[in-house]
Amino acid sequence: MAENILDKNSEKPRSVVLVLVKLFFSFLVIASVGSVLFFTSQLTNKLEGITSNFNLANISNELAIHNDQILDNQTEINFYRYLKIKGYFDNFSYFGDFYIQSYEVLNSQTASENEKYEARMSLENLKRNLRDYFLKLNEEYKNPFIINLIVKEETGSVDIMFKDALVDLLNEKALSIKNNTDPQAKRDYKNYLDTRVLAGNNALKNLILNTDFDTLDSLGLYSFIKNINSLVVNDLSTMQEIKDQRIKWSDIIDEIELRTKQIDNYYTQDYYDDLGGIRYTNYEFDKKDRSISIVGETKRIDTKNFTVIANLIDELNSSDFFENAEMRSFNKSGDLDEGYTANLKLNLDLQEGFSTNDMALDIAEEPKLLNK
Repeated sequence: MAENILDKNSEKPRSVVLVLVKLFFSFLVIASVGSVLFFTSQLTNKLEGITSNFNLANISNELAIHNDQILDNQTEINFYRYLKIKGYFDNFSYFGDFYIQSYEVLNSQTASENEKYEARMSLENLKRNLRDYFLKLNEEYKNPFIINLIVKEETGSVDIMFKDALVDLLNEKALSIKNNTDPQAKRDYKNYLDTRVLAGNNALKNLILNTDFDTLDSLGLYSFIKNINSLVVNDLSTMQEIKDQRIKWSDIIDEIELRTKQIDNYYTQDYYDDLGGIRYTNYEFDKKDRSISIVGETKRIDTKNFTVIANLIDELNSSDFFENAEMRSFNKSGDLDEGYTANLKLNLDLQEGFSTNDMALDIAEEPKLLNK
């Protein structure tokens, strides 16, 4: 009897421990399930219906809202900063266009000494103006255009995210005034579209940041401006591109006259009727074939018209501008009393790959022209 009582008393402690263990594991299960539900409700939208009924905040949604606010605020800042950059590039292109013109005049084979002197004086002033706007661009590009987000997106680049947001804002601004006929609205519309091209243009940004303006010589700055114009889209850079693609026939004529003077010392001095020489009556230019046809005549007291023409052909072929100069036909008339006149018809081509816009770069290799 006593043993039975002892057995019953000894079982009670074991039952209490078991109950406590069960309660502990039950608590762990409930806590685990609660944790899963909590983090699911906070980090995903799977329990959005339940959390909304109890007005429970969703941390992931809160973070996303903060990210959107950060993105919107920085995009607004970037919008105005890129408009400033666009304005600086417009001014840089404006002074750059004059710099290119002056540089090409200074290094032209046909420009007068007075023209070269004026061009040389202009280059220094223009360089100072260009430096001012270059430094402003450099300062703007050094400032960050992106800002760290609270939670980074899993897909895509943060750089691309901020760039796309800026482009979307520029598109939105442009579309809002697209049909507005007000002159200022038209200017703003075009300005927004041009600024859109600058957004994310890392090649242009790196060119500005990696260039030491003060180390550029005349040729270096000339090439730098050309490079900028190839990357920037505005009215001035577009005009410069058109200029670069066209042939400057005035320079071609000047070169023909310069070469002709080597053969006829009195050319263009109105001595033809009295002393004879060379006279041109017509030029024909074929831009597609890059060929030139010259019509005129030569007048000599002696009979050396053919010699004059042959020397003229050799002189034209010695130019860096021309090649394949030739005389297709020869016809001479006259006598010893009146002199001899020969018809002149020359055909010549511009040299392969030659462009008058590249002429300054070629001539700049001769330091005497730059330091004169």
